[in-house]
Amino acid sequence: MLALALVAGCKQRSEYYRKMEIDSKALTVRLLEPFPGLYFGASGAFYFKFTSAYGRYTIDHFEKADKSAKSVRYNAFFVDPQDRLITRSKYHELLHGSFGTVFARTTYFYADEYGEKWTDFETAPYMNDVGSEPPQVMVEPPGGLPRTLSAVSVVRVVRAAPEFLIACANYAPDGHLESLSVHGARGSDWIHTNHLGSAARGFQAGRSIGDRPETREQFGLPREFPVTSYQLKRESPFASTRYPRVLDAVNFHYERDRWVEQDIFPAEGLPSRRYLAFKVTPEDQALEPVDRQRLFGQFPYTREGISR
Repeated sequence: MLALALVAGCKQRSEYYRKMEIDSKALTVRLLEPFPGLYFGASGAFYFKFTSAYGRYTIDHFEKADKSAKSVRYNAFFVDPQDRLITRSKYHELLHGSFGTVFARTTYFYADEYGEKWTDFETAPYMNDVGSEPPQVMVEPPGGLPRTLSAVSVVRVVRAAPEFLIACANYAPDGHLESLSVHGARGSDWIHTNHLGSAARGFQAGRSIGDRPETREQFGLPREFPVTSYQLKRESPFASTRYPRVLDAVNFHYERDRWVEQDIFPAEGLPSRRYLAFKVTPEDQALEPVDRQRLFGQFPYTREGISR
């Protein structure tokens, strides 16, 4: 009976708050100034808390320019019942078109259950409405920001069943290949790899850690990224393939993806360069001393080689 009573008392609930505080030493969070009621539809910044039946909860940091605007999501936190951080995720928009949206996804791991803590980083397409942050697009590098290279990624979009295939590779700052991914898109949005069917013949769909030569070569992605020579010449690092090309992109991610130098090589027309900057929130600043000590987007065991 007691167990049944405890389960009955653990109900899912949603709440909205104006402010959030993070203790960067204890890695705990506190939400302040709750909004009355279950829904907050006004403009400005707010924090949406959703508590599961088991006590763990999520916090999404949103901002809306006005009541009718789409919400921008800066951070997605996962927190345990004792208010201790488990993970934090960010989705930064890199490319958008008839093939859907390609994101740079960063996931920070804080809980002791993860053992040796690190930061996962991946460039890949995902559903358009995942909850993300669009960039501030500039023609010059953002002034006053450090220029520490954290990662390099490449994106190739080709025309193939189901409508588009999007192949991505992520590299360490020295050009070492860390991961690959291949996804499909149809109707201007990502589709799950389970729905690729026969379109996925000859390559590994979804994400792969380390090198998969058959997949990488099928899409003309470099085994190692030539960081130094590329910065000097800015020549496309992609090889030709049998697929009709839509566009290729090279991204240099600085300061753990706080800003990006992006070169786009379209199928028709001249290459172009632009710079993408993303907001640094108070929560980002609070966790900066912890995050900067962690390996970013690298898998040490890939240095020994994964090839199958």
